[in-house]
Amino acid sequence: MKVKFATLFAIFVCVGALGQTNSSFYVSTTGADSNPGTQAAPWRTVQHAADTVRAGSTVNVRGGVYEELVSITTSGNATDGYITFRSYPGETAVLDAQHLTPSGRQAVLTIHNQETFLVEPS
Repeated sequence: MKVKFATLFAIFVCVGALGQTNSSFYVSTTGADSNPGTQAAPWRTVQHAADTVRAGSTVNVRGGVYEELVSITTSGNATDGYITFRSYPGETAVLDAQHLTPSGRQAVLTIHNQETFLVEPS
């Protein structure tokens, strides 16, 4: 199964305000999770971004195939802000779990115990 982060497709996840508001971060297939997540030094995995960013952040996922399962566990509310995951403008990022085996109630993209999330259609 594959999930595309289309150019205008974004997943908004409520999270608590813990700094980093209105910040942009980047993920690339050529990055490293030890990087700071900047455009010049992006992270490697969408999961690392999901574990790291906070309220008001935007995660720009560069084009390519990301062979991983992503689990989002943070929460908050609309007042504190959302985290936005989106493909980098003009590129398409794909979560591909074809060679992975989810367990239990896990999926390619799992949002755990969150009261609210919004999906902006492309």
